Amino acid sequence: MSFTMDAEGISVQLTIRGYEPSCRENWDDQWCKCDFTFRSGDWLNYHKENDEVFLSCEVEALEGMLSKMLNNQLEEEKELGFIEPDFEFHFYPQQEFTNIGCEWRIYFWDDEGALTCNYLAITLSREDMEALRDYLLHVMKAGSFNMPEEHERQSHIPE
Repeated sequence: MSFTMDAEGISVQLTIRGYEPSCRENWDDQWCKCDFTFRSGDWLNYHKENDEVFLSCEVEALEGMLSKMLNNQLEEEKELGFIEPDFEFHFYPQQEFTNIGCEWRIYFWDDEGALTCNYLAITLSREDMEALRDYLLHVMKAGSFNMPEEHERQSHIPE
């Protein structure tokens, strides 16, 4: 199963595999394998396959921020970055004059494997945020089937 969306002509696909509920002992070694693609016509074809983009605790943190946003519990702008700098999410509290709730920034790597200063920004509507949150919940639930029942899911990203 993958998360897919059409961002006004940009086709987005994200697949996360290998999620395990994060644990305090080795949260910084629990990598998920990810495939992602951003395509549009002849001008955009950016993708990675089987790459360690998210830690399990980062999947949990992103789901938590999306849930807060969708439940109108976010009072100020928040930025969510990750250890691997492929993605960044910017959350904006609901305001009457805008329908933008979240901006997903995709940072580009060059052919030699160096991070560039260039990025693509995609805005997520409420429906897009719900779909991404639901996908993350599915990933987390599927990963939980492999864990003993007494294991409790906790986010262990250091402050």
